[in-house]
Amino acid sequence: MERDEEKLCRSCRKQARFLCQDCDYYLCRLCKIRHLKYRSADEHSIVQLKGHRDETIDERCQLHKGKFMELFCKKCLLPVCSTCVTENHNGHIFGSFSDIYVTAVEFIKEKISKIRKELLPKCAATLQELQKKERTVETQIQRLNETVNEYENSLNDNPTELISFYRACTADDENISLPDIQTPKEKMKLQKLYRTSHLDQYIRFTNAVQNRPPNSTYSSPRPGRLDDSTVVNNEITVPVVKSAHHISCTEDGHVWVSDNLGTLVLMDIRGNSLKKLTTSGGDEGFHSVTTKGELIYSDKANKCVRKVTTNNEVQTVLKTGFWKPTCVFSSPKNMDIFVGMVSDQNAKIGRFDRKGNPLFDIHTDSRGEALLKYPLYLTENKNSDICISDVNKHAVVVLDKMGQHRFSYKGGDNGGFWPHGISTDDQGHILICNSYYSNPSVQMIDENGVFLYVILAQKHGLRKPRGLCVDNQQRLWVGQWHENKVCVYKITV
Repeated sequence: MERDEEKLCRSCRKQARFLCQDCDYYLCRLCKIRHLKYRSADEHSIVQLKGHRDETIDERCQLHKGKFMELFCKKCLLPVCSTCVTENHNGHIFGSFSDIYVTAVEFIKEKISKIRKELLPKCAATLQELQKKERTVETQIQRLNETVNEYENSLNDNPTELISFYRACTADDENISLPDIQTPKEKMKLQKLYRTSHLDQYIRFTNAVQNRPPNSTYSSPRPGRLDDSTVVNNEITVPVVKSAHHISCTEDGHVWVSDNLGTLVLMDIRGNSLKKLTTSGGDEGFHSVTTKGELIYSDKANKCVRKVTTNNEVQTVLKTGFWKPTCVFSSPKNMDIFVGMVSDQNAKIGRFDRKGNPLFDIHTDSRGEALLKYPLYLTENKNSDICISDVNKHAVVVLDKMGQHRFSYKGGDNGGFWPHGISTDDQGHILICNSYYSNPSVQMIDENGVFLYVILAQKHGLRKPRGLCVDNQQRLWVGQWHENKVCVYKITV
């Protein structure tokens, strides 16, 4: 077979470097140009013969019809025709388009070779590893599903069998031991608690049965359990304020106390007044303290949140637009700022970073229904849950750190529930002021919404509890609406 280098141009018999695939003509460079010009070039396909890499590529100029790209403008980095040179590229430096083309082709071939030799084997190995991990994860998911099914099936057993199952699951934990249930009365009580699906409460009850004195009657760990240890360790009278609606604890053991008129006073544990501030706040939890000791508070009149620095400078941290801020809280984890807001009949929680940049808003639940009516107080738990006292919903609404609704707590006893001040301790318990007129109390629930205890009640002198805060020494500060005194408790639960 004749080699490409020996093929001759059909017209001039010079060495051919191109082939017209429609006419089956071998052509040299000049004859190719004439052929394209006089023989319906738009319908002909001309290709370069192998071995000839220094010729102009068959590329037409988009600006000048019928012209071919023969040069390459090094200044503009564009292929050009002869007309382009005189019109738009006058004085520029040019090179051969075919040379640039050959260089580009070689570069691409080199990249393709590198990808095939180096990258593809690595990607194939990575893919195999990921597929192996995927199979491992699928196996783990299958095992977890089997475990979940096993646990769910165990819930259909009676309480005694449930305890046996629980023992088997916790056999390695020497600190957990459950009692043998003997009397029918105890079985009935356990069955009732078991149906509530609160296994934590169920286990607490069985431990109480195990530890009670012989021949004693059943007594559950509910209101009044802490009667003997609930004593006032200190009582502070706060000057200027009319009441103690909200309390914010600082890292150095001081507290900011506010009334329903927006007056703020900084007090120490001995009852000394350190600072005073007048704001447009009201009977909400409208102030908080950052881990740096800075006071932040909501300014309802100007619809913003302000900060008082350690140098006593007042700065505007963020603005809430047409929303009226009600309550605020500074996260001890990252100093993010949570703000409760209302507008007409709407309510939401906004999360901002320490500089006041918005992160996200929380309006509705997964079904699109409103989560809040009027956020009055809020705090953050150690598991990053957002806990809100909503006075109009008569509930404490708890959201996870991404704003998804976890649960709503509507009171742990049979009395009315009107939640106000809210705080958390170092174990993740949530403490709530219930200001319902016939049932004033301070209640404690766990991080999953299970009612634990009534810590304080009317017998402890509560009438209209409003403000509540747990400091870093686990002291409980409680303020009331009808007096300007704050009581400090040290309760071990």
